[in-house]
Amino acid sequence: MIIKLIKKIVDSDLYLIHCYIPPEDSRLYKDVNSPLYDYAFFYCILNEINQISISGDVIITGDLHARTGQRSDLVEDLNVQRYVDLPTGDIDVSSLPTRYSQDNRSNVFGNKLLTLC
Repeated sequence: MIIKLIKKIVDSDLYLIHCYIPPEDSRLYKDVNSPLYDYAFFYCILNEINQISISGDVIITGDLHARTGQRSDLVEDLNVQRYVDLPTGDIDVSSLPTRYSQDNRSNVFGNKLLTLC
C-alpha cells in the first residue's frame, strides 16, 4: 500500500510505502501454485521507490521480516572525495555512533533490505 502526503501538509510530497512480507521460511514461497512462489518482494519495492522518489521523499514501513543483526545499516566511508566534490554540511559517517541491535541474528531478507537501503 502506498500513501501520498501532499506538500500542503508537509514540506514536500511524502510517500509512505507500507509492506508486509511473510517470513522467508514460509510455505508460500515453496508451493509452485502459490502467487508468492519465487516472488521478488525487494525488487518490487525498489521499483516502486525508483518510480515515486522523483516526486518526493519515501518512507518504508511495515513488517518485512528482515533481520539485520549486527550488520552496518549505513554506507561506510568509501573515500569518494578523491573523485568527486562532495556537498558541504554532510555528516561524517565516522562520527555516527555504532548501531547495536539486541537481535544478533540476520537473514536473507535483512541482507536484501540493507542492500535496498
